[in-house]
Formats: sequence, structure tokens, C-alpha cells
Amino acid sequence: MQATGSRARRFTNGPGDDISPGWSADGTKIVFVRSDDGSVARRSMFVKPVAGGMPTRLTSADDGCADAPTWAADNRYVVFADDCQLGSRSVRKVNLQSGAISDVVGAGGLAGPGGQWHFDGSAPDVTPDGKNVVFTVASPTDICGVGITDLSGGGFRQIAQGGDCGVFLADDPAVSPDGRKLAYTAGNENPQLDVALMSKNDQCCNVIFAGADFPFNPDWQPKT
Repeated sequence: MQATGSRARRFTNGPGDDISPGWSADGTKIVFVRSDDGSVARRSMFVKPVAGGMPTRLTSADDGCADAPTWAADNRYVVFADDCQLGSRSVRKVNLQSGAISDVVGAGGLAGPGGQWHFDGSAPDVTPDGKNVVFTVASPTDICGVGITDLSGGGFRQIAQGGDCGVFLADDPAVSPDGRKLAYTAGNENPQLDVALMSKNDQCCNVIFAGADFPFNPDWQPKT
């Protein structure tokens, strides 16, 4: 479909649910999540050329409940949320050349101030340079914000503070095309959309939208 809403066409025709589409950096492919029976436990990731053809499987259901895939800028990796891990969820990546799957933020979390910090959100994002991943992170005391780490789980730091994960969850982080700013949703009880600078730590509450309706999955308009 074009940005005007015209020329819409069906892209996939799976037996169950096809969700969470994501464009490759070069605009030639789309990654998406498929569940043949509609269940979370049966989710797998596929890639299909925009020009058409058959989709290629990236992960199987045995690899975890894949969700919210996003591409690295060099099209080498697809980063995704794994919702099937027992206890804390994970952020993982799949190498598109080898098919190897590895953790970015494992179920055990990442070492940080006060102990282990865990992935506690829905949709990670990859920075435009393809080197880092931003994600909702829960501190050892269950305070949620937005963290950043490299693709191997190194160099972890917290960019944005939130609050109690059950009250003021910071989620759906999205990095601007120039890599300088971060938009994210916040406030389970008081919905809002916040912006932070990627270069700083522990920021809070630069609100650009607040209202009764909760904003989901913010994204940035590409540079023109």
C-alpha cells in the first residue's frame, strides 16, 4: 500500500496469522511473523521479497515465540523479541547468511548497577548504524526504562528512566533516522509519548503527547 492508502494488495497468504511486518534496510524484502494455528507458541519468522515469490523461513517454533522483528542496517541480522523463555523474555538475533540464532539480551539479563537488568517489553529497535539495540529494560528493583546494548549484549546503559513496571512502563522504543533521538511510550495509567537523546543517560519525561488514548508503536518519518 502507498502512503496515501491507495494500491493496497495482499502480500502474504498463510494458513494462520501473519503479523509484525518489517522492511529491510534496502527496501527489497519484508520480514514477518507467522503462526500457523494462531497461537503464540507456534510463531516463526519468515522473509519474503517485496517483488513477490515464496517466503523463506528464518526461525522455527522450536526457536522461541518470535515477535516484533526489525532489521539491522546492513541486512545481516534480524533482531526480534522472544516471548517464550521461562521467566524473563529475551532479545535475540538471527544471522541471515548462516541462520544462526543468538542472544542479544538473554533470559538472564545483562549486568548493570545493582544486579541483572532484564528485557521487559514488546518491541526492540536497531539503531540506524546497525551497531546497537534499544529495548525496554527492567532494573533489579522492577523499575522500567529504555536501555541500549550492542548486538552482543555489551556496553549496556540506560538511556531513559520510567517508573514502576506495572504503573509507568516505558516501551516501544524507536530511534530517529539520524540516530540522535529516541521516542517511546510510557505510563500505563497516564498514557504518553516521550522523546530522549540517545547520547545521554537516565533521562525522564520529555513528553510530546499525553492523552486518554495509549500511543502504540511510534515510528519516525524517514529523512527527506
